[in-house]
Amino acid sequence: MLKDGGLTLQSILNPSVLPTEQSSTVVNMAVSVIVLVVCVVSSLTTYKGQAVLDLEPWILIVLAVAIAIFFTCVFVVWKQPQTRKKVSFMVPLLPFLPILSIFVNVYLMVQLSGDTWIRFSIWMAVGFVIYFGYGMWHSVERQRHRQREALACSVAREKTKSEKGKAAEHSAEESQRILPPEKTSEC
Repeated sequence: MLKDGGLTLQSILNPSVLPTEQSSTVVNMAVSVIVLVVCVVSSLTTYKGQAVLDLEPWILIVLAVAIAIFFTCVFVVWKQPQTRKKVSFMVPLLPFLPILSIFVNVYLMVQLSGDTWIRFSIWMAVGFVIYFGYGMWHSVERQRHRQREALACSVAREKTKSEKGKAAEHSAEESQRILPPEKTSEC
């Protein structure tokens, strides 16, 4: 990204036709800002709803700036190229449906009580312990990986044996050339 001259307003608003690493970086940054803005707007509307209803200037300014940043990021994501590859599933209405999903989910998460978040955290910790303590070590993927390693080791051993055999044959030929055959022993 830095080799190409870095991110400029021109490269963000008029990207290349095909997806690049730079367009991927732009989308990742824009989506991160969108998530942050959605969290701020959801928190403000949830916990400072009365200030919004009272039309207090500070909250209206914060919401207006947040919404302007939100729509700017949506526009930037919309301008970036999409892959032309045919895959088994693609999200329709990009980028609008995923961004709407982010907004709805974050808003619903902000509505949860503290007790719910504590329960969620405890169950997530239990899930991580089970996954990392048992699941990773007994997974089908790990078994496949171990089988591939075992196969690679056996192939390497066979290769080493054949190389040792060739070296032994080579050294036997060398010893026969050095000593006449009648003076060598059978052992």
